[in-house]
Amino acid sequence: MDAGRRKGDRNIRTIDSYFMIPSKKSKQNPDSECSETVATTASDNIHNNQNCPVTSDATVVTINMPLTSKDKEKPEAKHQNDIGFHIGKNIDDFTKNVLLEKPWMPDDKYKYPYSLHPKGNGQMVKRYLSKEHIQKYNWLVYSDVKQDLTSKDGYIETHYRNEYHKECITAAKKFLRTYRQPQSEVVNLLSSQRMRQVEENRARLRPIIESILFLGRQNISLRGHRDDGNLLSDEQSEISNEGNFRALLNFRIQSGDKVLESHLKNTSSRATYISKTTQNILINCCGQEVTTRLIEKIKKARYWSIIFDETTDLAHIEQIVIVVRYLDEDKVREDFIKFIDAYDSLHNNTGSAGADADHGTREYKLTGKNLADIVSKSLADLGLNLEYCIGIGTDGCSVMTSEKKGAVSEFQKIASNANRVSCYNHALNNAISQSSKIQSIRNTVGVVKEVISFFNQSAKRNSVLKSVVGKQLMSLCETRWVERHDSFIIFSEALPKVIKALEEISHWNDNNSSKSAIQRVSNVWDTMAQLQSTRENKEREDELSDSELLECTQSSQSELDLSVLEDSEEQNIQPSCSTP
Repeated sequence: MDAGRRKGDRNIRTIDSYFMIPSKKSKQNPDSECSETVATTASDNIHNNQNCPVTSDATVVTINMPLTSKDKEKPEAKHQNDIGFHIGKNIDDFTKNVLLEKPWMPDDKYKYPYSLHPKGNGQMVKRYLSKEHIQKYNWLVYSDVKQDLTSKDGYIETHYRNEYHKECITAAKKFLRTYRQPQSEVVNLLSSQRMRQVEENRARLRPIIESILFLGRQNISLRGHRDDGNLLSDEQSEISNEGNFRALLNFRIQSGDKVLESHLKNTSSRATYISKTTQNILINCCGQEVTTRLIEKIKKARYWSIIFDETTDLAHIEQIVIVVRYLDEDKVREDFIKFIDAYDSLHNNTGSAGADADHGTREYKLTGKNLADIVSKSLADLGLNLEYCIGIGTDGCSVMTSEKKGAVSEFQKIASNANRVSCYNHALNNAISQSSKIQSIRNTVGVVKEVISFFNQSAKRNSVLKSVVGKQLMSLCETRWVERHDSFIIFSEALPKVIKALEEISHWNDNNSSKSAIQRVSNVWDTMAQLQSTRENKEREDELSDSELLECTQSSQSELDLSVLEDSEEQNIQPSCSTP
């Protein structure tokens, strides 16, 4: 790794100290017209050092030079692990490790930039960077943000032999080694007291992180009415609810967690690491870790499909949910990836939002194209290659499925190998909703609603229902037809016992309840008779349709046979032509 370290600046640990060197001209090319800037990172391809535990080193070499007009028109690409985003910035050790071990690499279809060089006859020759260069020099990494990696012949080989390149490779190996095994760092080896302090700090954080993970796995909220202050203070009100997180920490202390108790008693009030701000930070860290592991599994499977939809939640936020379906060790998995605030993404993405904004106003429209852009950008930011997306699953609304401007068709322009798979539940919902236009079915739905409402409106009636049927009836969902189907199954299976419960209530002294029960029983019998009549009529129509079809087929066959017979007779009667 080419760390840009001058004399007297060896203690500077910014991103520049890891990845940049001062601009200089190569001694072998004193007449070079290019201003050269070299940046380095580590990759997964070192094989020439058997004693080094790190199996990676790679270098990003960038030479600032003019691009062609075609390259200038190309929109700026965005990749999460592109080193070009981090040059000149202060970054943490986690980001350094990611850039060293898993830098962004162009795929097989990537179009590399080129430079123009004059030839002896006055013509301009294009010189391209290619994938062969990256494969030949396993320490080389290309930055898509810069898009200007190229040089004169021999420059990369010259750079490879420079001492500062070798020193930086050594520095990268040391950084990765100490990052993975901090106990092997020299300062820790020389100071056993410092290592004990490191282990103690980790032991203090461990029960806090484990408590957050426990609540997250059990889908339990963390916060309560009061979420700050001294956890072990005796002044806390017994009425106020401190929240599940603080209650769980108290339970751990009462169960004998001496490390946590010592930490909360002896540490400063500003370093307890249990505040709501720290909770959010730790939750975000857990989310990043889970997402990273899922993305690694998806990349290992190579081919995957995406399922996405959008809806408005209780907080009036238009949420887009993304789920990825893939194979993991010969098992099909469907894993939730992330939620996306649709309108927040439109506000941040001025390109797509501006296309649908009216004359500069803040009226943003969630069109199919915008949906596809948001989803594709999110997947690209996660490091997923859309070339390996082979399926798209959405519902059947027009915003998703429109052939001209639907989200699916727009997404397929980016992921050309993706085939749409229709949502069969949505098709079933549409079919059931269309069937409600039949009068007898509409009457049945109304009667079922009345009976369920009759029992739910009174605890006294409901107790009779539970004593006779053994359970409550499920109310009909107003929006999900599939859930209505479950309600009807429960009602139809318990119908004889429901009628028995209604008949029992009909003998009560309470006139309102008894009269209503008698009316409900009458409505149920009438509805059953209507359904039976509708079924018989439908069966009769089907039989008539089948018989009419058979008669039509037989009639057509008879006419065809008669036509063939007449043609043959005409041929026999017609005189033959012979020579006298």
